Amino acid sequence: MRKETGLTLIELLLAIAIMALVLASLTDMLQLAARASTLAGEEMALQREADFALARVSNRIAVTPAPASSKWPGLDQKTNKENILVTKFDKFEIFVDGAGQLIEAEGAERRILAESVRTLSISATRSSGGAPLVEVALSLARGDVRADATSLVRLGSIR
Repeated sequence: MRKETGLTLIELLLAIAIMALVLASLTDMLQLAARASTLAGEEMALQREADFALARVSNRIAVTPAPASSKWPGLDQKTNKENILVTKFDKFEIFVDGAGQLIEAEGAERRILAESVRTLSISATRSSGGAPLVEVALSLARGDVRADATSLVRLGSIR
């Protein structure tokens, strides 16, 4: 008589059950990893948007001629009819509209530099070098993702 080799039905079912438990835990890990990857990608895209907008604003400030130091009263910041704080430089304005868009305006022309703006802060201080230093801080937020960017630029530093 010959002994047959192989798995019994109970052994096979037990192996399938153990494999199902292992795969279930791996599925949760893979879903978490995929979510983390998606959030990281969204955060990078939002940070690029914040960096672009900040670079654009900083470059515009750097090419704006600085007023004579004796006349410099600080930034020209006013609230418009929509109750939005507008910062005016020589020929352009920077503000965040009611839809959370960072707008650069020059005359009637408007450009959207960034969307999902949480905060925008523009402040200037006199410096010993003559022309004022302007600090621009921008914070964007979209869903669970947030990006912050800050720049310090001398008004009229590029001629």
